[in-house]
Amino acid sequence: MEVHPCPPSGPRARGEPWTRPVRAVFEPNNERLWARLVLVVDTMLNGLFRSGALQGQTPKDAYFVKCGLGQTMTAADIAAGRTIVEIGFAPLKPAEFIVLRILLQAQAA
Repeated sequence: MEVHPCPPSGPRARGEPWTRPVRAVFEPNNERLWARLVLVVDTMLNGLFRSGALQGQTPKDAYFVKCGLGQTMTAADIAAGRTIVEIGFAPLKPAEFIVLRILLQAQAA
């Protein structure tokens, strides 16, 4: 599984640099993976914030990224092979906060 920080129709398609995909194949569903996922998404959203694409005076006002036990997942989610990332951001238009919940499901062996 690869987690791409932006869709092909987004800024990457216009030639803007972005971080490389996070390779999550065979990665243990633990704090290290969650931190990497948060870092990749945070880096992408911070770039959008700095370029003026998001509302807010600070990055904290403009977006958030969550992933972890007790934040987005329960112990049962982790045992079932689910990694859940929650992303919220306030684009310039529409004038509301958008929240995405992304579920990465490990395949059964």
